[in-house]
Amino acid sequence: MAHTLDQSAPVDHDLSIYDFEFRDALDVARFAERAPLMTGEANCESWHLGRDGRFTCGTNGTALDSLREWASDPERLVQTFLEFRKQGTCTPDWVVVDERPPLWPGDDPTPSEADVEHFMRLRYQLEVAGIRLMDAVIFDGGARWWSMCELLTGTTQWNDRPFPPVDVDRLKRAA
Repeated sequence: MAHTLDQSAPVDHDLSIYDFEFRDALDVARFAERAPLMTGEANCESWHLGRDGRFTCGTNGTALDSLREWASDPERLVQTFLEFRKQGTCTPDWVVVDERPPLWPGDDPTPSEADVEHFMRLRYQLEVAGIRLMDAVIFDGGARWWSMCELLTGTTQWNDRPFPPVDVDRLKRAA
């Protein structure tokens, strides 16, 4: 389900990601409405949240990073988590925030079945390392956004609701 950001909300350049509690995709959207989060350029990052829903750390992405790329090769994410987890500075509850504006005329950033597969593959691979990927929130570079959690479970809330069963053997072969 596509959602729309409230673009009339005033942007607060002093707002910090550390000031928010993120409990579901709607909280990510509310933050995006008020903070200068949207860059208008391709950008993918992971947010690592504490049990209270507060941002503790994250992985800054580049224009080359994407949900698809991370699902194909999650090693950098896993290694970073394991390194900082030893130091007690990284948490295992993650959300991917993927901004993907159209790159050329006619390009459609709307999530597809391939995105669902990438999300589920990445979720499975991170789970093996002890990371719980709760959602991937995708922004189209304009005002629309989607939640992979909502597309799979019918709700934007991150809870222990199980995702639909996946063919783990197929995901392993595709990895």
